[in-house]
Amino acid sequence: MSWGKGNFLVRTRKIFASSGVISVVVDAPSDKLSHPYMLGKRQTQENFEDVKKLISFIKQKYPSLPLWLVGTSRGTQTVSYVAPKLGESDGVAGFVLTSSILHGKPEGSATDQALEKITLPTLVVHHVQDECKHCPYSDVGKLLSKIPSSVRKELLSHTGGETKGDPCDAYSYHGFYGIEKEAVGSIVQWILK
Repeated sequence: MSWGKGNFLVRTRKIFASSGVISVVVDAPSDKLSHPYMLGKRQTQENFEDVKKLISFIKQKYPSLPLWLVGTSRGTQTVSYVAPKLGESDGVAGFVLTSSILHGKPEGSATDQALEKITLPTLVVHHVQDECKHCPYSDVGKLLSKIPSSVRKELLSHTGGETKGDPCDAYSYHGFYGIEKEAVGSIVQWILK
């Protein structure tokens, strides 16, 4: 694993594991590993079908464990697209959106999706100082407000850490750099409630 190894969810998988959570890190489908990769493909029926197959595979391996779909940054474009279409009968317990894409072209943002149709618990995790132009903290409220009030939902805001280089890269506030244990701990505590 080289490209993407710095991604927040990739580099914290051992922290999740030490918290008692089995973490399954998913790359792009094998037919999307070259240019243009997943560009324009995250919010499609084809990707939704791929996600459903992945859920089925994981539930076969761990049938008694609750399965949460967690996306970070561009991964939130996928999770926010599939979340309104999935329920308990699909084997999913809930969703976590970290460092959500709130302004995204050519793909739609997490906020552009039919979040009002979500029926499962949804956690939004964001860094207050996220400087990525696609993920301003000031717009997180709009995302959260689209999720029905009948659904268990919450925004966990983080501060601190540090940022290096591009503000949209993993080693920045956007990737919870320097506060990984706190960010993962807050996610695990919430989903295990």
